Amino acid sequence: MKKILVSQRIIENESYPETREGLDLRWGSFFAGAGLIPCPVLSAYPSAELFEQLEPAGVLLSGGNDLS
Repeated sequence: MKKILVSQRIIENESYPETREGLDLRWGSFFAGAGLIPCPVLSAYPSAELFEQLEPAGVLLSGGNDLS
């Protein structure tokens, strides 16, 4: 199975001061069906290191908060 880096959505928690990153649950079925191992990317983590260490087959920009 090939590894693929995946961007995540920013989620602002309204009930307490915490910001999260996450993916829709439906992505799991997509990756399994495509034979891919998803590697979620944290926005505050140096992406160059991920490329060097994981050697991904590709990158998926899953959409962000500004996309419908």
